Amino acid sequence: MQLVEVAIEHKKTTTKNDIYWVVFDRESIAKYSHSLHLEARNLANKNNIEIGFSNVCFEFWLLIHMEYSTASYDSCSDLLAQSNLKSALKKRGIDNYDKGFAYLFDTLKNDSGVERAIKNAAKVNKSVLESAESGKDLPHFLNPYTDVHDLFVDMDNFINNKPSVRKK
Repeated sequence: MQLVEVAIEHKKTTTKNDIYWVVFDRESIAKYSHSLHLEARNLANKNNIEIGFSNVCFEFWLLIHMEYSTASYDSCSDLLAQSNLKSALKKRGIDNYDKGFAYLFDTLKNDSGVERAIKNAAKVNKSVLESAESGKDLPHFLNPYTDVHDLFVDMDNFINNKPSVRKK
């Protein structure tokens, strides 16, 4: 909610017709309820703010830079313990993963990592949406899920003077 509110406030300070994005993740159901995620999404939609969301954590977006996975995790700690993320990063020279690692994006973009992540994200989302329970097809219900790739596509579209992937 706070990220959406900050984006709304910033949007009010400009006359530009920019597209505003907030990027956040789930962390865990116990920490952030379905209703809180729905409230944030509704507020964002009402104010034309785009959301780049990862469930259960942003590290899922990092993982799919290196491999396709539809494994579900309870928390970021669970993903770090159970997935191949740490070993895949180690192969790329990152021995001790830390969210604040300065060269993480530079490391992951090598070997077509971003293109792979974009393709993997679309494939993962399609798969989980097809198997979602009726009425539980919003991103905060889906695990795994990430639409951070839409932001990357949108940035590329902006640079190339193309329309946003989210604006019809």
